[in-house]
Amino acid sequence: MRYLRSLADNWAKGRIGKVSQVIVANGFNNLVSLAIMLHAARKLGPESFGELGLVLAVVTLGVVFLDSGVSVALVRNYNNTSDPETRKILVGGVLKAKVVQVLLIAVLAFPLAHLLRYFLPEMKSVDTLAAGIISAVLMSLWISIRSLEQARRNYSAFTRYIYLFGSLRVVIYAVTLALGRMSAMSVLLCLYLIPLSLLLVYTTVIRERAALGFSLSDLAHEGRALWAALKYGTWVAGSALFLTLASRLPLFFLARRSSLKQLGLYTAALTFVNGFGLIWDAVNTVVMPEVSALRSPEARLRFRGMLFRKLPLMFSVLAAGVFACILLQGVFLGPAYRGSISTFLVIGSATAICMCVSVNNNLVHAYGIPETLTYMNLARVVLLGIALVVCPRPDSLNVGIIYSVVLLAGDVGLYFHLWRRIGEDRATLRVAAAMAE
Repeated sequence: MRYLRSLADNWAKGRIGKVSQVIVANGFNNLVSLAIMLHAARKLGPESFGELGLVLAVVTLGVVFLDSGVSVALVRNYNNTSDPETRKILVGGVLKAKVVQVLLIAVLAFPLAHLLRYFLPEMKSVDTLAAGIISAVLMSLWISIRSLEQARRNYSAFTRYIYLFGSLRVVIYAVTLALGRMSAMSVLLCLYLIPLSLLLVYTTVIRERAALGFSLSDLAHEGRALWAALKYGTWVAGSALFLTLASRLPLFFLARRSSLKQLGLYTAALTFVNGFGLIWDAVNTVVMPEVSALRSPEARLRFRGMLFRKLPLMFSVLAAGVFACILLQGVFLGPAYRGSISTFLVIGSATAICMCVSVNNNLVHAYGIPETLTYMNLARVVLLGIALVVCPRPDSLNVGIIYSVVLLAGDVGLYFHLWRRIGEDRATLRVAAAMAE
């Protein structure tokens, strides 16, 4: 019994245990969100639910622009130094800037909502649109708080925040149902505004109070640390935007060049592919701080050796996930979606391979070259656009094959680009060994 307890403790402390913790926590929060959205769709009806969908799209895009990759830069720059004072200045600069951003956007939310209505005339409620804008800036701060726990490698706090977020969503939505006040605004309040406000008041006022203390002597240093994070984060944000565009291009293309049936088959396949996002997010959460701390050639080569030893296990888990998703498609979607299974098999397999290669490609953060990710995803968008235009038979399967080939080409190309850097690390170690002799 003592041996089993020791084995469980070692598992929980290891990478696999940390990744599993994050997967379960994210899975819980995502299931809560999905359940609320499905129930809201039935209660609101297509018109109001469509309005909610537009606001959620504003939230998603708003978070990307407002964060601008600073949260990823926070993890990277925090782990790229071991000096406690430098870390404290970085955390203070980022969190203070995010809090100021929240206050500024809260004041400007209604003017921005009126401006957005010119581009979204379908929106009837300016109040709901303003609530979406405030939700986006709160999410931006929330992501930075989570990134700070990720940077500290405090995965217990990281997952605890996620469980609290999901639990608050459940409780607040239950209260809303009991009061009988269902609307697009009330769903937005349950999903983002109220739970995020409660969590952020706790984290900023109590948990991270020291980082938000004002000191004139630290202000200039914090400004420089924030500027460094912004410069690094801009490349990360650009990469995320291009990757999002690449993933959506096939949908826009099928909507214009093919039938609604083919679009539906592709969307069904993509829904199951998105499930892999939970695994990748968990793996990246654990690996990113470790990679960012690799500052010597020896450490980077040691990381690659460890990675290649773990790859068979990771690929086996992903292969099992692909097979399980195929079975789930057959059970839950029925005969009408049988054509989506082959599309999913192609995209799902390509995604699994890319996830394995991408763990190695995280070394761009060890070398401090995030621009390579942006260039790679820009190249993906251009190549994918050209390939879709010249595609002779634009159906679900063919578009899935084109997307998968471009997806694989990006990660494999970046892998070989990093091979030169790895060769330089090996050469540095050989020279050091020769000089030591």
